Amino acid sequence: MATATARRGLVPRGVLSPFRVGPPRAPMTRTTPALARTAASVRDLTRTANVQSNRMMMRQDQKSPAPSAEMAGLADKMRNMMLLPGTFVPLPLSKWPMSPLRFFKYLYARLRTAGECTLMTWGFRLSSMPKGTFRPRFKPQTRQIVPTARALHRRLNEAIAAGDLASLREVCHEPLYNILARTVAGRKKGETLEWAVVKSHSPLLLPRTVFHRAAIVPDSRWGQQSAVVRFDTTQRLTRRGPDGEPVKGGAKAQRKTENMVIMRSVDGKNYEPEEWKVWGFEEEMTLEAWEEMKRGEKILQNSGLEARVAEIKAAGAKKARQS
Repeated sequence: MATATARRGLVPRGVLSPFRVGPPRAPMTRTTPALARTAASVRDLTRTANVQSNRMMMRQDQKSPAPSAEMAGLADKMRNMMLLPGTFVPLPLSKWPMSPLRFFKYLYARLRTAGECTLMTWGFRLSSMPKGTFRPRFKPQTRQIVPTARALHRRLNEAIAAGDLASLREVCHEPLYNILARTVAGRKKGETLEWAVVKSHSPLLLPRTVFHRAAIVPDSRWGQQSAVVRFDTTQRLTRRGPDGEPVKGGAKAQRKTENMVIMRSVDGKNYEPEEWKVWGFEEEMTLEAWEEMKRGEKILQNSGLEARVAEIKAAGAKKARQS
């Protein structure tokens, strides 16, 4: 009965067909000439609006500088004011964790960081090789790090004691110089200091390089070479009054273990390094601090990946609009 009814045209064939799955097809409508003209005019208006918006966006892009150029200029200006993250100053063996599990975790962190820094340094050297040659133009000169750091350590402390701002500017990068200049300016008028090294402990082992890395500064043509040199010395600081005589109780001798950070920039065009200068002093890296640093790096990587995906999508949408 249902089939006969469908054949007479009372019910569309698709409704009762055993081979059709889903809702019935909508009945076809016939487009009138007036409706077609209206749709065409709407399409024309939409196309015209898109063209005008694309032109306005192109004008704004031409007026505003590229973000990469701004970042490159900022990185060039601040290349000697910022130390690349990831500096790992290992603890002395006597301060390593006593628990076997934590001991091997710290050993893993130490070896992993050393491997990463070695790969970064070699990658920077490989990037400095001219085409057709196998001789990198950049040379780390690691044998000169400890003698250079020893000389900078002496000049730094002597300049602080004498209040010599000109010498401080020669041996310090700007952030450290600003701090020490304020310290020198806060002294009493006529007061002078004398600094001297009384004893160097473990002279066969120290000073020595405990960290070294050369890497490219992001969004810049500059590279950065940094090193941490450990000192273990007994230092004496003598305070003298305006008459040149030692102040009562002004002579103090103290043993200090210092991790001095020296850093220099490397030009990415000719790979010529600048002079080594003192960036500051770094604390030793504990296992907890290393784990916290890695968690922070992971968060930054995830946020950077999301930003990169959004940037690619925006570039694709812009290209589609222009086409």
